[in-house]
Amino acid sequence: MEFVYILIAIVALALCVLFVFPIINNRYWNSMTVEQQCLWLTKKAKKYVEFKNLSFGTEGKLFYVANKRKVLIYPWVLKDGNMFVPKENAFDFWSYPDRALTDEEVEKAKKDLEEFNEKSRVKLLYK
Repeated sequence: MEFVYILIAIVALALCVLFVFPIINNRYWNSMTVEQQCLWLTKKAKKYVEFKNLSFGTEGKLFYVANKRKVLIYPWVLKDGNMFVPKENAFDFWSYPDRALTDEEVEKAKKDLEEFNEKSRVKLLYK
């Protein structure tokens, strides 16, 4: 009988980990402002260049964290099986801190985005 209770507890814990906790985490993330999301990503960055993709069906955001202190957000929509950035200039300014990119930073962001596209099945395209 004790084995059955242990088994039920393990199944309940597994269900919480697989379904309940991700739903709570997504709601918490979506309730944060963009600046709070950027700050959280810079604090949690493990590498100097890191990408985090958040999708909401056929649209979403790709966060590009550079040097653990700057964040560039690419809003995308799904178009012909690829993520397409509808912004006129995808590299116009940093989302956090709010300032323009230098030419060197633009080249580095393009290079990092090409590396991301090589690893990803769904490519990010921009104008």
